[in-house]
This record gives sequence, structure tokens and C-alpha cells, in this order.
Amino acid sequence: MKIEFFNGISNRPLYSRYEYPMKKYAPKGCSQDQIHTLQKRCKVHFPKAYEEYLFLMGIDHQLYDSGIGYCYAELEDMQDQAQLLLSEEGFEITKDFWVIDILYNDQFRFFYLNDGEDPSVYHWVGSDQEHIEGYENGVKRVDKKFSSYIMDMVPSRAERFVGGLVSWYYKVKP
Repeated sequence: MKIEFFNGISNRPLYSRYEYPMKKYAPKGCSQDQIHTLQKRCKVHFPKAYEEYLFLMGIDHQLYDSGIGYCYAELEDMQDQAQLLLSEEGFEITKDFWVIDILYNDQFRFFYLNDGEDPSVYHWVGSDQEHIEGYENGVKRVDKKFSSYIMDMVPSRAERFVGGLVSWYYKVKP
């Protein structure tokens, strides 16, 4: 697959934010056959940026950790779970969308399937919107592009350095 949106992270190890000090790991991607099969089973067409993401790290990665929903094996279940949340809360999203993460089993992140090859990412919070600014019908845009949403999760050198200092401090602290 030709990589256009994720050149900065293709074919290189990443660092886990969930281990201190941050450790290198190699994310595992989906095959093109797996991506095609998923689209066919779900009767959807993914944007190019999301296909690249699945190809590079769709099987397993450590970019975000909400307890559910970052592995290929869970993607179809997440779609059903999101629909159930919408139904339980009495909300409806009228455009076709794809859920990329379920957060705390009561909110989710998604993109609209017809929003171009690098779609915006949205956050749905349902009735919790009463307590949070900027949500309309439970939805707020959190990033203009899926690729930048993912790239922002890749720990920077500064974060890795600070993580290393924190780890060192706690090892030598009397």
C-alpha cells in the first residue's frame, strides 16, 4: 500500500505512553485483505487515511488506551456498541459514520464516512453534553483530520525525554 498520510510513522518503531520509561514497540498492521474483508462485511468504504492507519497499526498499537477499541478484532463490535449507546441516550447521528474508539463505555470517537480521504474526528458524549461546552446533539469535532489526530498521539521526543526523567527520578529518589 502506498503511504500518503502517515509517512512519519511507517516502518519505524513507536513508543508506548503507557509504560515508564516509554518503551519502543513495533505496531502490528492489518493486511490489505483484512481491510478489504472488513469493509465488505460492514458494507462501508474507508477513507484512505484510515486504510493506511489499519495497514500500519490496525491489529495492535499503544497510542491510546481506553480499555476497549483499538484492535482490529474489536472494530465491528464497537460499531454495534456505539449504536446501542446512541439508542439508549435517545440520540441519532444521521450521516454514515465509523467508530474508532469507545471511551469509558459511554462515549466514543468517530469520523463520517463521506468526509473525504482524511476526515475530521468527532467525539460523542450524549447527555453529558449538558456539562461540557461546545457539543451539539452530543457531538463535537476534536480534530480536522484523522491523520493529525493519530499523529498527535505519537509521543514526541520531548515527551519521551520527560518520561525518562520521571522514571529516573523515581528510581533514585531515597
